[in-house]
Amino acid sequence: MDITHGNVYGGPNIGIYAVACDGYLLVPSGFTPSKAQNLADALQVPWHAVSVSGTRLSGAMSVHVKSKILLPKTVLESEYDILSGVADVHIIDVRYTALGNLICANRRGAIVSPLLNSTECRIIQDVLDVEVVRMGIAGMEQSGSLAKTNDVGTVVHPLADEHEMRYISDVLHTRVEPSTINNGVPYVASGILANNKAIVVGGQTTGPEIMMLTRAFIG
Repeated sequence: MDITHGNVYGGPNIGIYAVACDGYLLVPSGFTPSKAQNLADALQVPWHAVSVSGTRLSGAMSVHVKSKILLPKTVLESEYDILSGVADVHIIDVRYTALGNLICANRRGAIVSPLLNSTECRIIQDVLDVEVVRMGIAGMEQSGSLAKTNDVGTVVHPLADEHEMRYISDVLHTRVEPSTINNGVPYVASGILANNKAIVVGGQTTGPEIMMLTRAFIG
């Protein structure tokens, strides 16, 4: 598995604007095709361009795992129609719409924000058919932005404690390592695109950060 650098809109916050899984890469509408193809080639998947809820924040607004897409209730009908041709789409009717910032999931489990109630967690569990656990990380509630996972490894906010990391490992069934991204940013999901084929990180990610990512995702 390779770890490479990439940027989106001239900046390193690739995980906010784009999102990847084993089947495809999703970029916002209007994204430069050549740049989308470069990211897709690195991740070894085809790419699709579509906005989510009328925004460019595809990574922050949606969750993609097990050929399923979780979308907020604010998704537009035109977006739903396009995404339905990409994967199995499920609209999650929850108060908070930035689902990608609230949910960190792989094929075995999901860590979700304490901001979501038990009923909402059961819906997510039924859709993804994995164990769902509500927990914050490092004293914060935006669990999806504080951790990034695939089916092998997970990186988390550098202030996550040993108990949190062990628990996350038990739920997601992966190695877990603390790290930052893009030269010190603790919200690791903001600068990572990950699937089970490759990892792309924001262009400001340093060598020591790459080493921590390697420990998590490659071993």
